[in-house]
Amino acid sequence: MLNTKQPFVAPFRRTSKENEGDPIFIKFVLDGSGSMDSIKSDMVDSFNLDCIGALHAVNSQERPMLRVSGAVFSDDYNDLWYGYRTLSELIAAPVRRDQLSGPGLGGETALYSATLKAYGQLVQASTRSAGTLKKWAQAKLIIMTDGANNKAPYDEETVHKAITYTEAGVTTQKLLFYFKTRDGLDKLTFGRKAGK
Repeated sequence: MLNTKQPFVAPFRRTSKENEGDPIFIKFVLDGSGSMDSIKSDMVDSFNLDCIGALHAVNSQERPMLRVSGAVFSDDYNDLWYGYRTLSELIAAPVRRDQLSGPGLGGETALYSATLKAYGQLVQASTRSAGTLKKWAQAKLIIMTDGANNKAPYDEETVHKAITYTEAGVTTQKLLFYFKTRDGLDKLTFGRKAGK
């Protein structure tokens, strides 16, 4: 159960060293499909050490106002925590392997559906905060997966148009991280599909 009593977006306080730079919203989306079962521990470690470590390094140099959210998907889409956390909150409560298991996970790869949902949440959070911050935040969508979409919606072009459209003043950057697994795509095929 997600704690929905805390604010959807952690408050921005200009007095905090963490919040001196420009605002950036980041949404991480982790593939929890069956083909990822053998490397879920590696993906969790990679997220907690590499991704959060990279954010910590950026934060040490540029001091952006980072707000981070996370989700896991397969047949269903589940938020890993409620709303958007500060980097400090994320370091204090890292992702656990058991969060990548459960009902609706371990099945097919509903990549397009997850991408659309995550993008919508990212735009919503950035738009919500624009009034408070008096400026638009950067928005970054980062997906960690091993393969292609194999569940509706199937139309790549619809998803591509949806996530390349700039909503109001929100500019987004999309990144895909590829994991090689026995049941996933080979890297060349993944690259062709991701490049669309």
